[in-house]
Amino acid sequence: MVKILHTADIHLGAQFAMLGERADEYRQQLKKTFVKVIDLALSEKVSLVLIAGDLFDSNFPATSTVDLVKGQFKRLKEKNIQVAILPGTHDCLDDNSIYWREVFGSNVYVFKKLGARVYGDLDLMLWAKPNIANQSTQSPLNFAGALDVSGAAKQTKYSIALAHGSVVELAAKVDDQQYPLHLSEITNSQFDYVALGHWHSLRKPEEFNNKACYPGSPEPLALTQSGAGYVVLINLDDGLEIKLVKVGSKEFDKIVIDLGLLESEEQVKKAVLKGATDNLIRQVEFKGLRPANLNIDLEILVKELSDGFFRLVLTDNSQIVADQFDPSQFPQELIIGQFARLMQERLQKAKDERGKNIIQQAAQMGIMALQKGEFQF
Repeated sequence: MVKILHTADIHLGAQFAMLGERADEYRQQLKKTFVKVIDLALSEKVSLVLIAGDLFDSNFPATSTVDLVKGQFKRLKEKNIQVAILPGTHDCLDDNSIYWREVFGSNVYVFKKLGARVYGDLDLMLWAKPNIANQSTQSPLNFAGALDVSGAAKQTKYSIALAHGSVVELAAKVDDQQYPLHLSEITNSQFDYVALGHWHSLRKPEEFNNKACYPGSPEPLALTQSGAGYVVLINLDDGLEIKLVKVGSKEFDKIVIDLGLLESEEQVKKAVLKGATDNLIRQVEFKGLRPANLNIDLEILVKELSDGFFRLVLTDNSQIVADQFDPSQFPQELIIGQFARLMQERLQKAKDERGKNIIQQAAQMGIMALQKGEFQF
């Protein structure tokens, strides 16, 4: 059975300055999750572990971090499990690369040049081109100058490529410095599978015609990152089988709370805390037109509610509802002036305080939109 574990972008040694006093705790969590990945490789009895770049956050990790990695790779060696590492963008193969200085074990192969490595017992050929700088306009799947890639599948039963870069067609913003590659380089290749790295969030195999996958980082690496926490198990027997396995301990979510729909600070707190867990990194944005008597002190609110989360970040983009507005400040011949006068008429006809409050909010939102030229239909 040819069973492989694919991971990438672990970023051991990352500083996580945005986490403040909890940064060291999160660095230790990254190490624990890395050990969990090794545990999975052992329990699943894989033959090969692929690390598609950025095992380390830099080329100068702490000695304790390097020792941890060596110790975990030794555990794999004891079970005859091989490891293949592709230098990424953070731990690139430049003159100062850690991969020139350190030896990680006889079962560990680091790609230090463009080419292929044959695993005869698996009938598998593994191709890769190391990243030699943290930026490049060159495709990580450009194997020109190496052996005939088109014949790779003929030399062994299976062929896999490792690549650390950005797929142009799937990128939200195209950056030609981030080792760009095209979807066609994957889907039209002769490889059975392309093990991708560089993106920190999961991109599923279906996006690559089931020939590739970004597993993302085993743990979220930023406060605004969703889709992290996975590794990939690959089975090459009887066709390609790709299985996503959750290994991360932390989750991220972002919620938007409309303060115009709430009436008290207790309701605000309840909305923020909904679904809270110790492992959740939550980003909350307050928006809308809040009542004048609903005061929000973000610093105090964070202190009161943070114990319910691993990390809580609050931003306030709400506006206070004015008790009243003066239509005369807007010229009657303009649309904004006509709108203000119309809303004043409706406000005068309001039957109760609730209706009055709704009209006040609608008037203020409308005037703000007209002033900024922002409209949604």
